Amino acid sequence: MVGQGYHGASAMSAVFNGVQAIISNEHPAALYVHCSSHCLNLTLSAACKLSDIRNAHGIVGEVADFFSRSAKRVTLFLKCVEELVPEMKRKKLVQLCETRWVERHDAIITFVQLFARILAAIIDKCQLLDANTGAEASMLGHSIRTPQFIVAVVVLENILSVTLPSKALQSVTIDLIHALSIIKCAHNLLLQKRHEAEESFTDIWQQATKLSEEAGIELLSC
Repeated sequence: MVGQGYHGASAMSAVFNGVQAIISNEHPAALYVHCSSHCLNLTLSAACKLSDIRNAHGIVGEVADFFSRSAKRVTLFLKCVEELVPEMKRKKLVQLCETRWVERHDAIITFVQLFARILAAIIDKCQLLDANTGAEASMLGHSIRTPQFIVAVVVLENILSVTLPSKALQSVTIDLIHALSIIKCAHNLLLQKRHEAEESFTDIWQQATKLSEEAGIELLSC
């Protein structure tokens, strides 16, 4: 054993009693490094503390939970997807992982891809079910049709699509050269977005405009 990597919690990383210390006593060559994927996880969490981004993220989680809590709602949502876009491969919303930000990439990206189908299910279908379901659906439908939410969720999707390949860093077959290549590519793309901020936001605004049209609202109202 020539290396070991974990997250930064003391149970794993502590110098004297952590897992890495216990293993190092048996295998001195196994140097400990803070897991790069966990570092990215912490970075994404810190970068998403802006209120609009945090709120949008919470709403995405509430919508996914709303459908997953009921087999009837799951079936209803699948029918909406199959009726509107039968060729769509993604037919279910992905629930948010409470502890791993990197696992939330799929949840946000899938939400944006299925946005029109989510609107159809919540606004046109779920409100016709029982009173409690209708009330919750009405509240969620209002939340995902605000300009603030639409712009924020598109910003999230835009950035997470760049960092999504980081999941490959956890592959058991990846080598150091490939890992560094993935990191460098994501880093360069993020730098490019920052240096070309006006062009980057134009792309985000165009996508947000498309979603707002599906929602029947105007972004200019924000």
